[in-house]
Amino acid sequence: MTDREIQLKGFGVQLEEWENKIADLKAKAQESRTAQPPEHLEKIDRLQQKTERIRRSLEETESKTEIDWEKERKNIEHAFDDLNEEYRETWAYFYH
Repeated sequence: MTDREIQLKGFGVQLEEWENKIADLKAKAQESRTAQPPEHLEKIDRLQQKTERIRRSLEETESKTEIDWEKERKNIEHAFDDLNEEYRETWAYFYH
């Protein structure tokens, strides 16, 4: 297995974990939907959109050259960082 394949597999695992966390957060929000302002539900939708973009990036990187892969890898890592930050902000609202 190449380094790229290992990294892609790791990113895939991370993405699945994020999708599960977001699904749990969405379930929590739906339990108390009447108490939630619409913007908080929209934040969850944005989180889901971010995971979808990451998934598309992962699928597209399989055919990229090594130079393009390095650029894309950094973009994916940044996307995960961004996802983490927005998730923490949203999570804090529902669980604080």
